[in-house]
Amino acid sequence: MKRLTAAHAAGDLRELLCIEMEWLGEEPSNLASATDAKLKVYYVVLKEQIAAVKAQTEYLAFAPEYAVLDRFCHPYTGDIAHPVHIISDLRQEGFRHENILAVLRAGGKPCQKMITGWTDEQVRSMAAERCIFG
Repeated sequence: MKRLTAAHAAGDLRELLCIEMEWLGEEPSNLASATDAKLKVYYVVLKEQIAAVKAQTEYLAFAPEYAVLDRFCHPYTGDIAHPVHIISDLRQEGFRHENILAVLRAGGKPCQKMITGWTDEQVRSMAAERCIFG
């Protein structure tokens, strides 16, 4: 890792390629005598690989398995909120769910009122969908 960090900091493409070839189990000896033209080809290929990895990374935010994070993304920029804000939001939601559960367990008028509210909200939502979609 020290070699890799030093080569990256120095912008030493030959050393970076040697390290990569060692990691892949290939012989890096011919890179020491590589011409600048050959290094330019490696450079272009590496740039393309970097672009591909960046594209894959950007797509991850839209992958179905991460859809639960959508609510923590800014609606216009797509930036994900800071983890501190996400944790705070999740804690608040947990408290809200605990309160709902307490009302449901207690039963009685407050429970009936909550269920009636949910039912009314569902009916309004379905009526609005019918108006929109015909």
